[in-house]
Amino acid sequence: MDNKLLVLALGFRAVTPLVGLVLAVSGCDHPARDAADRRANAKSQNDTPPAIPIEAGMVTSRDQPVAAAIDTDARELRPGGQFMVSVRVQIRPGWYIYAVDKPAGMVSPTSIQLELSDGIEQAGDWILPAPSPQAGMPGETLPQRLNFVYDGAIQFECPLRVAADAAPGEKTIRCLIKYQACDRFSCRPPSETILETAVRIER
Repeated sequence: MDNKLLVLALGFRAVTPLVGLVLAVSGCDHPARDAADRRANAKSQNDTPPAIPIEAGMVTSRDQPVAAAIDTDARELRPGGQFMVSVRVQIRPGWYIYAVDKPAGMVSPTSIQLELSDGIEQAGDWILPAPSPQAGMPGETLPQRLNFVYDGAIQFECPLRVAADAAPGEKTIRCLIKYQACDRFSCRPPSETILETAVRIER
């Protein structure tokens, strides 16, 4: 065998184990790097907002095109204190409900009524959302007579007050909301939902 070929052959055999060693080392587990990769993947997944629902817990569907939730801007209060209760309503795209101040007619307007525990009283009128003249299917404008409707995400707010002589403890706030959901084809029968939350009165 030629001397140059012999040297190349020997050199190849000498290098081959080193190549295998390098490949083996590159395939070893690295706990710190793997943990960092997992954190990066988790952050990437958490940074992706869900498409539905817009607000957690308020899921709409074809069978239930309207979802609602109740909340207050304070949880612990003292006698004489004021706070706001809000009712948030999510309406599925392509659907709408009739406004509170809709003129009388065949369909039912939305109504909202509070039931308050002793020591909690209403301190003002409901603050109503503005009706939407563009409600209905995306890109479709409803007739002028349907301008008294709500669609999308809306919110009702009402000021409440803790009575000066309110006894301490947990107080329940219930809300009855009635509405009729419609799309461009038909209207569902009138529906009602009872919502409930609570606040605590401290001395």
